[in-house]
Amino acid sequence: MAQRLLARNCIPDLILCSTATRAQQTCDFLRAAFKLSPQQVESDEALYLASPRALASILGKVPAETGHVMIVAHNPGLENFSDILAGRDLPPMPTLGIRHFGCSSITQLASALQKKIERGHGNAGVDNAMAQATLIFTDSPKMPAQH
Repeated sequence: MAQRLLARNCIPDLILCSTATRAQQTCDFLRAAFKLSPQQVESDEALYLASPRALASILGKVPAETGHVMIVAHNPGLENFSDILAGRDLPPMPTLGIRHFGCSSITQLASALQKKIERGHGNAGVDNAMAQATLIFTDSPKMPAQH
């Protein structure tokens, strides 16, 4: 999956990673493949089985100048969070699945998502926030490689 991301020139400025052993192992491999410094990786216990609300909160703490963030964490939280970002239910997210979203500002998106999630609107209530985020691609080991 790292090679597929490299082929798309999809290299994060920052990786946020769960403290779970398997997530850490994946993150170590990704960091090496992307040639990131250790300072470009942040491990956070809160990412272990994080809810969409927790994920939005964590994204809200990312420095404003960060352009591209990768989250290495767990389902069902990541899958539910990506459904909210997409504004619709997406197919199940397999192990090592990737969903790449684009937005103009990570902190603005996180703030809008936190407000919508706190109001309990689920996927249907995030349309205003979604004007700021677009699903660019999904990928997983079982999908054919795209370049």
